[in-house]
Amino acid sequence: MSKIINKFEKKELITRSICDMDNRNIEIYMTQKGMNIFHELNDSANRQIEEWVSKFEEKDCEKLIGGLRTVKKYFSKATKNIIIRSYQEQDITYVIDRQLSLYESERQFTSEIWKNYLTQGVISLIEKFDPEKDCMFILECDGSPSGCIAITHTGAHIAQLRYFFLEPEVRGLGAGTSLLNKALDFCREKKYAHVFLWTVSAQESARVLYKNAGFEITESSENDNWGAPVVEEKWDMDL
Repeated sequence: MSKIINKFEKKELITRSICDMDNRNIEIYMTQKGMNIFHELNDSANRQIEEWVSKFEEKDCEKLIGGLRTVKKYFSKATKNIIIRSYQEQDITYVIDRQLSLYESERQFTSEIWKNYLTQGVISLIEKFDPEKDCMFILECDGSPSGCIAITHTGAHIAQLRYFFLEPEVRGLGAGTSLLNKALDFCREKKYAHVFLWTVSAQESARVLYKNAGFEITESSENDNWGAPVVEEKWDMDL
């Protein structure tokens, strides 16, 4: 692993820096050059899989996808120890950095407007954090942070759900539902009457969770400030 990291660094695909929270830790970031190559490799792999799958009939594709989901589900359940806990100070960097990375690789959100919006939003939540009104839960898998969800107060009886994300390796295991239920249970415990959230239409899996939980879309608008055009959606639910 050390040889691979050194090789990537020499090719200017990654950079390394000492963690602000703990100088014993080294944080690794992908450079723009590295991200461009990642997208090229990812697109190439997708095209190769598309070529293979295009030779199948529709019913065969459905069976293939179902089989892959089944294998992933049971292997993951057998090997992963998943818990949900309250956030700790060292989780703040993780929550910011992983969202920036995931949204860049999965949604191509790369603008400085987006980066500042996310970073300052998380920092503001922590600075104004009131445990009687706010919460941030971390999904932990095999001892490592693997997802997050937060609730912040916006009015006396109104809460906003924010920073909900999962690492790819824990998706499809029911972890997202567990995190969402944990956050909504907090809202009910604190006697909130209403909760809302903002998302984008491309977040299809999350949208299914929101709908199943009882949220409904109340607003939508186009936004091209994040680095890739999206349709933003507001979802609301009375408790």
